[in-house]
Amino acid sequence: MPVEVSDCILCAEQASEFRPFERVRGWNYVRCSDCGLVFLNPRPTDAELEHFYNHGYRYDLSRYARSLPSQEIWLDLLEERCGRPGTLLEVGCSYGHFLAEARDRGWSVQGVELSESAVGFGRAVLGLSIEQGRISDLKERDSSTFDAIAAWHVLEHDPLPRHFLETAFDLLRPGGILALRVPNLGSLVAKLSGPDWQWLSPPEHVCMYTRETLSLLLEQTGFEIVATRTARGNARNMWFEILRARAKRQLTHSNNGGGDHGNSYSFASPKVYQDRAWYRVAENLIAAGTLPFDWAVKRWLAVRGEEAELAVLAQKPASQEPLRTTPGKGLERATI
Repeated sequence: MPVEVSDCILCAEQASEFRPFERVRGWNYVRCSDCGLVFLNPRPTDAELEHFYNHGYRYDLSRYARSLPSQEIWLDLLEERCGRPGTLLEVGCSYGHFLAEARDRGWSVQGVELSESAVGFGRAVLGLSIEQGRISDLKERDSSTFDAIAAWHVLEHDPLPRHFLETAFDLLRPGGILALRVPNLGSLVAKLSGPDWQWLSPPEHVCMYTRETLSLLLEQTGFEIVATRTARGNARNMWFEILRARAKRQLTHSNNGGGDHGNSYSFASPKVYQDRAWYRVAENLIAAGTLPFDWAVKRWLAVRGEEAELAVLAQKPASQEPLRTTPGKGLERATI
């Protein structure tokens, strides 16, 4: 059964300071009134999440492969920050297409992924070195090994993000780069879509971040923020997403796939319509109709940090001695 969270993951504030945020598919998102972090409470256990990713969660292989060209910008940024291709670990590498592209550009690559089927594809079809498991499974063996670690839409899935980031810190060489992309809860589309925003999706999305909360968590775990930006990324057309979410709320009077009435803690994935012809036609029509306005607004949203996807590059300091904190306290030196 899901477990109650008694202290805020980010600032250690007590549960009495948690405020209701949204209820989605039987799950409760709460917001810490002190630091503003939004997370599931109760949250799924590690065993429940592992079972979910191997039996209930599916991400279409063809759609994943089609998204790769738009993601190469992130590899460009990594190469710019690292100076040259080096050793790269991708956490939550899925089927491995991003790693394969990095390998073709001269990186020495390794992946770690929970899904057994995705690991099998990456190994057999793409010839990649991918380990089934979590980032913590690499810690003892590969300490201070990597020039860069990429985690694309992974951190929001982790119920213990502090432990994830501390492990990533230890796996990086001094001066190494951690690259993260997460849904941006501070985006305009998230605010206007409400509980039916596409990325407010339990049980897989446990913690939801803004630029402020993610930056604070990274600083608490010893990282120095190098760059932050927001982009449309993997998100749907913003105007289509807002219309879809609001129409769904009006028509069904329920959140994100139903299940909010008498169906607590649903582990069933929401229905996915993206690859249905009528869905693509509707989205393409709205995208075409809003194109001139969208072009102008995208630039404005990016400047304000309010696009749907938040990307952060953080660096492990050149010194081996991390600057870490206890949640809720000031920065202080700590040894690894």
